[in-house]
Amino acid sequence: MLLKKLITGTTAALLLASPVYAHSSMASANITNGSNYEIAPKSFEIGFSKVVGLANLSMNTEEGEAVAWDYEVPKTMQEGFNLSLPQLNAGKYVIDWSAISKDGHVMKEQIHFSVGLGEDHEDHEDHEDDDHHEDNDTSHHDH
Repeated sequence: MLLKKLITGTTAALLLASPVYAHSSMASANITNGSNYEIAPKSFEIGFSKVVGLANLSMNTEEGEAVAWDYEVPKTMQEGFNLSLPQLNAGKYVIDWSAISKDGHVMKEQIHFSVGLGEDHEDHEDHEDDDHHEDNDTSHHDH
């Protein structure tokens, strides 16, 4: 019994003394999933909870056409990146990014957003009777 307590106590002490390696995660971005921007953002800013290397970055239209984006992937690991965007016309876009943390953890995400499509860009069907329809649902808001 004494040996069991000694082993348990030693194991607990080792666990408490060992460094904890938590994965990095995305902490912030100036372009958020599902958002509509009346004026196109000039840059894509993304921040992480720990330093990461930006491994891949691309942008397409919602239809899958590549958007020419002249940027240089930073060669150093950083907690944040600020990359200039190309001129974006009104439309829907998808940014694909991936990053790798110091411990080898890979993060990937797609950010869907639109530019200049107005408040009701999600409901793009034509409704000729909209003037005669009252909508009391206040739960629908822009992102």
